[in-house]
Amino acid sequence: RTVQPQAILLDVMMPGVDGWQILQRLRVDPATHAIPVIVCSVLREHDLALSLGASDTLVKPVSQPALLDVLRRWLGTLHPVE
Repeated sequence: RTVQPQAILLDVMMPGVDGWQILQRLRVDPATHAIPVIVCSVLREHDLALSLGASDTLVKPVSQPALLDVLRRWLGTLHPVE
């Protein structure tokens, strides 16, 4: 909440934490509801992620071009790191 990132990459399978609940909390919190949340997971749950408020999804393993593509959609111009 205090950092206010431009985007959040969220894995839904984390030890001890339910990423789906984190996503829902981010969406109802006025301090974070407008931040794009990209769900990044081995699970192919695109429709579920969007229904819970995700801005976009990526399926692991994620390539650099795929990551940059989704971030460009939400943040504008980005360039690969050499």
